[in-house]
Amino acid sequence: MKKKITSIISLAAMLLGLHNANCFAQNIAAGRYHSLFVCTGGTVNACGYDNHGQLGDGGLVDQFAPVQVSGLTGITAVAAGIYHSLFLKSDGTVWACGYNLHGELGDGTNNQHSTPIQVSGLSNIVAIAAGYYHSVFLRGDGTVWACGWNTYGQIGDGTTGVDRLLPVQVSGLTGIMALGTGGYHSLYLKNDNTAWSCGYNGFGQLGDGTNVAKSTPFQIATLSGIVHLAGGDNHSLFVKNDGTAWSCGYNNLYGQLGDGTNTNRYTPVPVTGLTGILKCATGTYNSMFVKNDGTVWTCGNNQSGQLGYASPGTTTCLQVTTLSGILTVAGGWNHSIFIQNTGAVYTCGQDGDGQLGDGSPASNKTIPVQALTTSCIILPVNLVSFSGRNMGGKNILEWKTGSEINNACFIVERSSDENNFEPVGKVNGAGNSIGEKNYSFTDEYPFPGTNYYRLKQVDYDGNFSYSKTISIKTNDKRHTINTYPVPSDKELNYEFYSERNVEAIITVLDVLGNIVSQTPVKTKHGMNKSQLEITGLSKGVYFLKMDNGMEQSQNIFIKQ
Repeated sequence: MKKKITSIISLAAMLLGLHNANCFAQNIAAGRYHSLFVCTGGTVNACGYDNHGQLGDGGLVDQFAPVQVSGLTGITAVAAGIYHSLFLKSDGTVWACGYNLHGELGDGTNNQHSTPIQVSGLSNIVAIAAGYYHSVFLRGDGTVWACGWNTYGQIGDGTTGVDRLLPVQVSGLTGIMALGTGGYHSLYLKNDNTAWSCGYNGFGQLGDGTNVAKSTPFQIATLSGIVHLAGGDNHSLFVKNDGTAWSCGYNNLYGQLGDGTNTNRYTPVPVTGLTGILKCATGTYNSMFVKNDGTVWTCGNNQSGQLGYASPGTTTCLQVTTLSGILTVAGGWNHSIFIQNTGAVYTCGQDGDGQLGDGSPASNKTIPVQALTTSCIILPVNLVSFSGRNMGGKNILEWKTGSEINNACFIVERSSDENNFEPVGKVNGAGNSIGEKNYSFTDEYPFPGTNYYRLKQVDYDGNFSYSKTISIKTNDKRHTINTYPVPSDKELNYEFYSERNVEAIITVLDVLGNIVSQTPVKTKHGMNKSQLEITGLSKGVYFLKMDNGMEQSQNIFIKQ
């Protein structure tokens, strides 16, 4: 009778080439007068102003209903500056189009592009962000890279006044897990839940108590426990792990800091009356917050209806009563975008160039209307940290979430070469939660040398995203069964280490965990070498497992 080995989790899914994403995926983005939507299937729709090619459809014609961005598939995140657009692909590359006077497209030139071109020199990117004329990229190793306009030091490489036409590394940053950009400043969230910033600081948006610009990132000393952040034209927002929201920067005219005043703040202050906050987003002079009950609360400038209700504007946040079940928000110059938990997209605010995507740009919309775009991908888990260590020959993985919506589980995947991953374990998610949740998984039998791990977060509806990749080094060879040649045809050679002289069972399993064959072998203390006849196996991927009752080791092999 065939049996299932529960530690082997659907390798077949991986072999079918399911798309890669990341836990900080930005499903929507709003530029000055244009909007971007990541659609189910990994394509991108765009609408609005297109004078510089920022819609990426090959033309320079405004679009009042969403059109598909040319040549892009496998997209997991988008970002938008004033007149440029960024796209993150599942293979870790970044693509860009639109305005490029300051090098914000990162191709080494000042030439604008009306269809996406690849940003030079970047790989393993897991998150992207766009300021007005600069672009920021987060690598899977926790480092940050940036290009574009640098008058105020917003690139973060220690210089000012020198535009970067190609991405350069941001100085002194490691362990970064999320990005935020304002008009002329940059924000970074570290895996210890601290917030860092650099760039223009004329109104206190960097949060250090001064109005002095900074060309290298520094920690905002008064903030801790941060799980989300965002930057507006000249203000910054932060969400803490206790569900409160904080803000700093420009507030004089519109009250976008949400503290009930029109006073600029040079250090972060709490947003009045808000609790249970999961996410934040900014428009140019307005702020938006998503609560754990799916409601949206907004404050600041409302001259075009971007707050989602008819009001002259407000210095304290009010609920957008016509929306519910909201997971993600984004803000442009004077318009706002919302994604519902169904994947439906709603927009409001200024619509003179078609940026709301509802096909009727005749007037501004103070009440959110549904955009004419296909459903967006929903990846609503906020991964705060992910780390690992080797202890006693085992690799221990630990991670933390700041909030979860519809989180079914995490699948732990491992690789020996950072390219070919296989599932090695499953940890159930919390479903829906706010506040920190801690998780761990122990890999009992890691590869010798360097092991690479990533988390595949799976929603109840089957949507999924990938975390950044981490590495753990181990010299322990005891729990690995090595197989060769790769691929194998008639005979499979294998070797493994045993602590004792006992009888073991050598098991061959298919990719679904079904037992194909079992062979008893006598082992001796130390390294054991043998061969296995595999002529009768069909071509494909299999697992070879050794179990002597006290030790187990496992590896993958391919029958050619």
